[in-house]
Amino acid sequence: MHDVSETGTEVARERTFARGPRLLRRSLKAASVAAVLCGLTAFSAGATTKGTQPDPPRRVSLVQLLASPEEFDGKLVQVAGYCFLGFEERGLYLNQEDWSYGVNKNAIWLDLKGHSELSGQYVLMEGTFSANDQTDDYSGSLKKITQFAVQKKRKAPK
Repeated sequence: MHDVSETGTEVARERTFARGPRLLRRSLKAASVAAVLCGLTAFSAGATTKGTQPDPPRRVSLVQLLASPEEFDGKLVQVAGYCFLGFEERGLYLNQEDWSYGVNKNAIWLDLKGHSELSGQYVLMEGTFSANDQTDDYSGSLKKITQFAVQKKRKAPK
């Protein structure tokens, strides 16, 4: 024979155990719903972040790119220089004399096909700078070029 308190405890255990699978299913269902909601929230937050405008290009000098290439590696930049586009030679130089004397370390390689009208001009270009792509002794390269414009020569004031 069982003691009354012992019997009461056993009955309570049996009821809890019988309800256990039902409580477990409810808990799992609630956890699943919470996980789905968290996932949807994270996805929608990511979608709004990706939907925003990309960072604007950084306006830098060619000297900055040559002196600190790692700082600008993989960044969208705007840079000006003397452009020469020839056969197996396409670079943006500090100045015309550097091109004339073949000082390619004072230039970056341009990943740009065509556009021969830019050659021999000072231009402003926008693209992604790569510090590690040092082609033919150039000090980096400008890839994914999205915009360019010929720079007009200033007139001296009278």
